[in-house]
Order: sequence, then structure tokens, then C-alpha cells
Amino acid sequence: MRVMNHALAWLTGLALLAGPVAGSASGAAGDTSLGRDGYTYQVRSDSYERLIGIGIGGESGGAVGLTVTSALGKKQVFIVPGTEDFGWEYSPRLIYVEGIDTAFLLWDDLTNGIHSELKLASFNRHAGFSEVLTLAGSTFAQKLDPQFLVVRDEIGLTDEDGIPTERTFVHLVWREDSGAVLYCPVLLSDGSLEPAIAQPLRLDTLFGPGNAIAGPGVDPLLELRPGAGPREVVVGVLDPAAGRIRSIEIRLLPGSISELANGARDSVLAGAALDLPALASAARAHIINVGRVLHPLSVAGLAAAAESFVLENAGVGQAPVGLADAARAHIINVGARLDREGLTRAHDPRPSRYLELTTEGIGSQVRSHDLELRSTFDRQLPAGDAPIERVLWSADGAGAVLVWIGEYSVTYRVGRGQLWSELRELAYGSDRSLDEVLALIAESNRSF
Repeated sequence: MRVMNHALAWLTGLALLAGPVAGSASGAAGDTSLGRDGYTYQVRSDSYERLIGIGIGGESGGAVGLTVTSALGKKQVFIVPGTEDFGWEYSPRLIYVEGIDTAFLLWDDLTNGIHSELKLASFNRHAGFSEVLTLAGSTFAQKLDPQFLVVRDEIGLTDEDGIPTERTFVHLVWREDSGAVLYCPVLLSDGSLEPAIAQPLRLDTLFGPGNAIAGPGVDPLLELRPGAGPREVVVGVLDPAAGRIRSIEIRLLPGSISELANGARDSVLAGAALDLPALASAARAHIINVGRVLHPLSVAGLAAAAESFVLENAGVGQAPVGLADAARAHIINVGARLDREGLTRAHDPRPSRYLELTTEGIGSQVRSHDLELRSTFDRQLPAGDAPIERVLWSADGAGAVLVWIGEYSVTYRVGRGQLWSELRELAYGSDRSLDEVLALIAESNRSF
């Protein structure tokens, strides 16, 4: 995989409910999951000796073991390579993805009681373990609330045999005790896990240094959950110390939009010697030619956007590379809006940033993947409320319900738009359980 520097350009533009699985964002991670053909997967950390069942252990440090049990009850224990050392592994969890018959494992590796590192691996019954990936970050910072989701989709393009190509992304978020909230996308490619960016992205300062989500010494509530669409996840953070609650939607754009944007960039570079109208026409024609996989009206809009952008921005003496990159960014912005809002909906003014990731595909062909990171909810917490115990997010992260759990009832407040509702109350007891009441509240506020 080839990783680009993740230059981010400004472009305007924890629920209880389970999310969808195959072809979209996976559900929440746990320590046990049911897989294909009746196989179950269970991950745990313990001493190496205990994991393989030869003694009480305690001398060799910790390890991470994956127990795979067939439908007939036959068990096999697989030790994750590299964990059978003198370090200690904590809080392992897994997500199983049926579409590729693969389990993903995440854990915290603590060496010498000081160096904390998050590690990720995948496992397939036929291929075994991938190489263990160490996620970048400060090794001296404690990793808090690590969470991950797996998203699969068809890129929208076909391979050399005409078969639609698929991609598998792992979205990871965690906090560090310094106050940073970090995000890292990882791509599963040919059985290998590759970080899609060189360094984790700080979400707490993504939309400006004055909008830090958390600071040292605070204990915010962090949640990563499936979003409303098949390629979306939502990161929600409640920061009591700062008195704010925020969410960021992370959306993997269709591969066809990335290819169209690449075509606009390539056509500008290839036509650098042309006069301005001819260059703009070439960019438009390239998008029309490549964009047959999209809706005709969408292609027409993107082609017109490319043409007008070149005409408006190709100043005298401007470097072709700069114009080409700017044209690509413009197409990504317009394409993301068309994909999110359709052809008729009003433009959403909430701020977005876009992240271009590049990988090597078939025959060393460079393939682009684009993520949109959008601020979907940003509110000051109501003054005078008791410490919030739980947050229920809407499906798209654009609204939130603040929850307090009493002995016989649940008190809650709903955030819609710029306003918070009055305090509301719903009883639980013999007629309906606490979980049923929370599910009712969450379901009634899935859409804002």
C-alpha cells in the first residue's frame, strides 16, 4: 500500500440500537461472535500457559488467544503471533464479518508497564492470522475506550474480469490520557492490514483549535457506532468538563466518485499545453467518459462542475499540478454532496473535510479512496443538569438524547437543531424493563 500525506483541505459543504452488518458498518465489538457454518469465535487474554491449557502460568507474561469452536463442539486455540512475550495484553475484543469469513481482533499491549500500544489483527480459518498491525500514537499515553467498526462495500468499479470489486475498511477511534481523541482507518487488502494514513488523525481539533473535544484530566464519553448509511460511521463525544457534546460522521465515498475526480486531475495534467477552453472541455469529456457507472444527471453535474472550475481557476502562470489537485478536490466536494443529498435537496452548510487515501491495486495500479469527515452535531450542554449517565445518538449523529437513570424511571432530554427539550420522564418496572424503556427512547429519536 502506498500512503499519501493526509493534507486536509477545508471544503464547505452511542446508540443502543444494533447497526447493519454485511455490506455496511458492522455491529459492536465483543469477546465472542457467531460465524459462518456454525463456528464461534472467542478472544481472551491470559498467560500463554493458561490459554493453551498446560498449566496455571503466570511466568511468561500475557498473550491473546482466539478460540474457534465448530458447530460440533470441536475447539482449537490460536495464539496471536507476537503476543506470547513478556508484555501484557489487555481488553481484547473482536468483530466477525461473515461476508469475508474473517474475525478482526483489537487489544491494548502494555510493555514494561509503561508503553501502551493498540494492536489489530485479522483471522481467517483457511488463511490464519494477518500480520499484527501496531497503530501509531504516543507509546507513553494510556489508550482509553478503544473502539472499532468494519465497513465493506463495492467500490463501484469492476476488475479485469468484469467482477465488481469490494473493499474492507476498519474504522478505529480511541482516547489518550493527554486528552487527544484519535482516529485511524485501516484497509484489509489481500489478507493484509494496512494503515490508510501515516499517523492517526486528531478528531478533537479537526474543526479548529478552539473546538477541542477533551482536555487532560477529563473523562468524556466516547462512542463509535454505525451511521445511517451503508458506508458511514459516527463518532460521538460527550465532554462534561468542556460542557459540550459533539459528533463527527465519517463516510467512505463511492469508489466511482474517486475515479471521476482522478480523471479530472489527470485530464488537467495531460492537457496542460491546451488553451483554457480546450482544457476545460477535456476535463468535462473525461468525466462523461468514465462516469457511466453513475446516474446520468449526476455525471452531467460533475462534468459541468469540472469544466466551470477549470475556466474559473486556471489563472495565468498557475502550475498545472496545483490546478489539477484543486480540480480533484472540487469534484470530490461536489460528488460527496450529490451522493449525500441527491440532486434536489438543499445544500447542507455543515463543515466537512476530505481525506484522500491511495492504495496499490491489481498490477500495481494506484487506487484512490476518499473519506468525508463532517461535523454533524455540536452543542453546549444544558446548564444545571446532573452528570449525564448515557447518550443515545440518532442514526446519523445529528441529534442526541441525554439520559439519567433513576431507581424507577428514566429522565431524558432531547437535542434537536440548536435547542434542547424540557426534561422528560418514562417509568420502568414490572411492566417494562429498563432496557425496554431505553430502547423505546432511542427508537423514537432515531431520526431528527
